[in-house]
Amino acid sequence: MEDFKKNKEILIKNRSLKYLKVKSQIEAAKRKKEIEKLSIKENDKLLQQRERLLFEYDDFIIMTPKDFSEFQFESAQLNHCVGWNDRYLKKHVQGISMIFFMRRKEEPDKPFFTIEIDKNQVLQVQTHDHATDAAITDLVKDWFSNYQDQIISQMQVK
Repeated sequence: MEDFKKNKEILIKNRSLKYLKVKSQIEAAKRKKEIEKLSIKENDKLLQQRERLLFEYDDFIIMTPKDFSEFQFESAQLNHCVGWNDRYLKKHVQGISMIFFMRRKEEPDKPFFTIEIDKNQVLQVQTHDHATDAAITDLVKDWFSNYQDQIISQMQVK
């Protein structure tokens, strides 16, 4: 009983912190559901309102898309699924994962690799026909470890 009395304030504080955490998680989930219901056009508009992230790393430029047409261009050039429908657009807008386009510095307009990351890891690094390359994947993982905090701050659903 004495231990309880000594720690009562801590217990009360922890419960309120837990409540605030749960409340913010519920609010984020509601916002994600709202975004999920939006059309491609509406999600595209939300994406266009965001600041494009742009990194120069090694011999490459790594950037986020500015609109859905860039998802589609990436898909057409690399023959993979990032722009076939709005699945990746929605995940990107919701902050579930983020899509980045990797370009060679000497060919900044030519798709090279497409990257999908979440808050903790690199999920996919793909080029033509969903092919991967271990050296490029390692480079992307190194890039992500250097910029993870900056990237995660942009993943928050507003």
